[in-house]
Amino acid sequence: MQEVLYDRVGDLATEGMDEEAGDKEPLLVADDDDAWNDVEAPLTQLPGVTVRQLIARNPDHVVRFIAKKGVAKLGQFKVQDAVMLAAMDGSPFVTMGSASREIDYEHEWSTYINKLAKRKKGRYNTGWSRHVTVEAFVVNIKDAAKPDVEGIVNPLLNRYNVGACHYSVFGLPAVQAVLEFKWKTFAGGWLRFEFMCFLAWLVAFSIFMLVFQDEDTSASLPQLLTTTTGVITVVCECLALLAMLPFLIIECGSLQAYARGWISLSNVLDVSTYVLQVSITALHLGRIRLESGWLSSLVAFQCVLLWFRLNYFSRVFGGSSSFSMIESMKQVVVDVRMYLLYLLL
Repeated sequence: MQEVLYDRVGDLATEGMDEEAGDKEPLLVADDDDAWNDVEAPLTQLPGVTVRQLIARNPDHVVRFIAKKGVAKLGQFKVQDAVMLAAMDGSPFVTMGSASREIDYEHEWSTYINKLAKRKKGRYNTGWSRHVTVEAFVVNIKDAAKPDVEGIVNPLLNRYNVGACHYSVFGLPAVQAVLEFKWKTFAGGWLRFEFMCFLAWLVAFSIFMLVFQDEDTSASLPQLLTTTTGVITVVCECLALLAMLPFLIIECGSLQAYARGWISLSNVLDVSTYVLQVSITALHLGRIRLESGWLSSLVAFQCVLLWFRLNYFSRVFGGSSSFSMIESMKQVVVDVRMYLLYLLL
């Protein structure tokens, strides 16, 4: 699948489009065969718009437009299976950016696929090679991969965060292509950086927790620093606090961007880890009520939250659509919450 940004903007055509179903209803159902007729239609017959134009001209059909006319088929061509497998590298499709939606797709894609395959040379030895048919598509929304409200992802996230659309909207082909493109170009690298920071936070705090168990709680801070274990605990909690700072900055940015839509269970738990980390450091360095056992309880609770949060970074080891058990379980519970409530009653 191809994700491109194009220059030409046509008129928004909504004639022949059924009244949009509720935004909160599932979209990925096998009852809309006409959607693929739109995908197969000639590119010149499909309207081209920016996200802002789409929202301004016909806000009632935004999701339906993305579902039915969000991608268009450019054509198909043949390529060696070993080359294609190496270029995909486990992903469900390959994406690239372009300044125009009307391109020499066979030449452009062949060049790009060969370039990607060279990076994985030798990893996909198929024994022998044969030619397979691949299909090229274009995202039919101008500037779909732009950041913030200019692109397609941010407006959908805003609506999803306030419960105005169903989560399956992120599985639509056009949205999936944009997400994969963003993942490959910058989001994947940024998440790997976050993972390294979080790993430093988790390791430093875990060492602090283990060494703290044998600490003399009656000792003052100067006395503590004269011992090896005391130096280790102080250094590790300071490192944990430092490694936490990037996440605190990201959280503040998310709060500013999504306002009320930011409120969710996962975000509240994330904030709890920040508050606990600062509180633990303040209590430990300030030598405040260490004999009461409160600090040990806070340390144990923080450890559970940090290991729970580690699941988020399962995406580091896959693509933009990698499986996350906790996220999947959470979504299942949300979908069947009324049934669960009935069982409890």
